[in-house]
Amino acid sequence: MSKLNVPCIGTISNVFQFNQGVVILYAFPLSGETLLKLGRVNRLYEKQGGIQRPFDEKHAAQMAVDMNNPEVIWAQSLLVYLAGPDGCWEYKDGEISYGEGFYLDLDDGQHRFSSAGVIDKSRLAEMEFLVSATQGLTFQQRVEIFEDQNKAKKIGNNSKLESKDMTGRWRTSAQRLAYMTICRLAEDDSSPLKGRIIIDDSKKKRIKETYGDYALAASSLMGPMGSLFSRKSIIAKLTEEDQIDFVVRYLSIVAQTWSKEWNDKDGDSIIADKKGISALLHLPNLGSGVGTRLKTDGLDNANLKLILGDGYRARFKWNLGDNAQRDYKQIVSALDSAIARGYKKK
Repeated sequence: MSKLNVPCIGTISNVFQFNQGVVILYAFPLSGETLLKLGRVNRLYEKQGGIQRPFDEKHAAQMAVDMNNPEVIWAQSLLVYLAGPDGCWEYKDGEISYGEGFYLDLDDGQHRFSSAGVIDKSRLAEMEFLVSATQGLTFQQRVEIFEDQNKAKKIGNNSKLESKDMTGRWRTSAQRLAYMTICRLAEDDSSPLKGRIIIDDSKKKRIKETYGDYALAASSLMGPMGSLFSRKSIIAKLTEEDQIDFVVRYLSIVAQTWSKEWNDKDGDSIIADKKGISALLHLPNLGSGVGTRLKTDGLDNANLKLILGDGYRARFKWNLGDNAQRDYKQIVSALDSAIARGYKKK
């Protein structure tokens, strides 16, 4: 239990304390002015220890319009964490007394908080917000609470992945490895996809403006990437580190083999867009000819160059016109056949 050991500069009244096992929680009404005075938002990607997802300006603007309307009722509680240096607050007899450095870290409710800051002052003066507060939790526990409360809400899939990664709440090891690989491809200097993958939703607009159709959401890669880490995958017997390394090496050699198509700026090639990358990630397991040669000759760079070089030699076409009506499975089949033709010509 926190004990105030600095001068008291304010109090929060009508505080109800309750227990859930060994965890102590609080609930209380808070005036709009006090919320703005004590509240603070730390976002997931902007600061270590942040919980909140990226800010949605349109959502906040509409919420401010609604908040100015006295007929709209705001019954849902804000979720905050009682934060600050040790000894900056204490609970006693239905009140939270606080000193310098105390603040309410908003774990859920950033858009309501932002809207409260821009509505009419007269409207703000007549508003109170219901607040649920936690204390003494680990960062992971706070993320899990946020994730559980927002399961039914529309949250960016990339933010959900980041949240799962922080809490370790992956359903399978294949998902975990897929996400680790996607993050490495997004950031590693040796990756041909560096800068193109949207891990952080707050950078989504900038990446899309830079790469257009070749910008890739991390969430869109999870399915095809996960297939490479299944128990029956051709790389399943490798260590986790070597499995991830294989994917980076493999895509790097693809980018070198079809360098012109990979670096296409006109949108005529599908090799590095969502469908092309999906086909490439499925090729080692779905391509019967490629799979056999990888099993027989090995997963080293030299063999990868030989195999993919056969596809280049057979002049496999990555252009949009030839692939517009194909799904990723049909592209895998066509590429596998091209690699076989190139091999026979040698």
